[in-house]
Amino acid sequence: MGIEYHGWIALATSQDDWDDGDFENGYEAVMQALEHLYLAQGHEPLLPDCAVLPRVLYLKGSEVESLDLVFRVIEEVGAIFGRAYGELTVLEEGEPDGCRGPSVASRYSLVDGRLIRVER
Repeated sequence: MGIEYHGWIALATSQDDWDDGDFENGYEAVMQALEHLYLAQGHEPLLPDCAVLPRVLYLKGSEVESLDLVFRVIEEVGAIFGRAYGELTVLEEGEPDGCRGPSVASRYSLVDGRLIRVER
């Protein structure tokens, strides 16, 4: 049994002077970062096309061995979009009864480009 995670990131920028080309370049850079999260390794990132801003990136994974790459990709997205914000919920492996639930979840928030664990 591996690690399961679910999250979202709103792609917002602090750059008032960004034009459509800058946004498209930013979205392309995010898509390139997501290429490291392979479906065969349990990751399923999704950045749907959207006319409403900010666009939202969805992250989920199951049976994942490590979150190191997920954390790096999220912080890379936070560096591309300086006002990006979001949350990640991680359901850890190894529960005695095989069940997962909110009581065994770790939560993280993307703040100022850094992923910070939220203490209960």
